[in-house]
Amino acid sequence: MPTSVALAAPSAGRGHAVDPEDAELDFDSSAYTTITVTVDDRPVNVRWYKEICYVANPVAAAPQQPGGPGGGTTTIPNTACGYQSMNVFVPESAFGDQGHRCTSR
Repeated sequence: MPTSVALAAPSAGRGHAVDPEDAELDFDSSAYTTITVTVDDRPVNVRWYKEICYVANPVAAAPQQPGGPGGGTTTIPNTACGYQSMNVFVPESAFGDQGHRCTSR
């Protein structure tokens, strides 16, 4: 079970129900793209979680929006979440399953 689902699950003995809108905000933590970025002149592998919807009831957007670069249009790839999505980048060293060890200089 993904951590986010476990956190949203009702806890026996706490006596409160799960908010259905919180459950809607669950995302697939295994759905990421690994990219390499340069930090302090060193390559760092990061997990890129794309277009995570951050509201329970998003307003859908049209796929083409006016006002793109040069006065053209901008394409919205995730029309269901529209502008209410975010990209999250996390260094792979933050995950214990990668075999990397974080050291300080």
